[in-house]
Amino acid sequence: MTKGPKGVAQKRSRLPAQPTDADPLQVYCPDLEQWARSWSYEPCDIPPGLQMVECFTPFLRNLLKIVSQRVVCERAPEQR
Repeated sequence: MTKGPKGVAQKRSRLPAQPTDADPLQVYCPDLEQWARSWSYEPCDIPPGLQMVECFTPFLRNLLKIVSQRVVCERAPEQR
């Protein structure tokens, strides 16, 4: 087995604190609305890109929910 960079295995990423009234997806992906345009090569690429973003959005929301639940569990192990 090879070793990775020092300290990588021990570090746990934490989500930064966010305002309670903010949309979590908007906090972590503020440019989500621009993704389709940033991926496009030609103007005809934008509509399919918007559809892709629309499909990704529920996945991204669920991913944030899972990660935030994991962070809460790590903070309070006695509540498992």
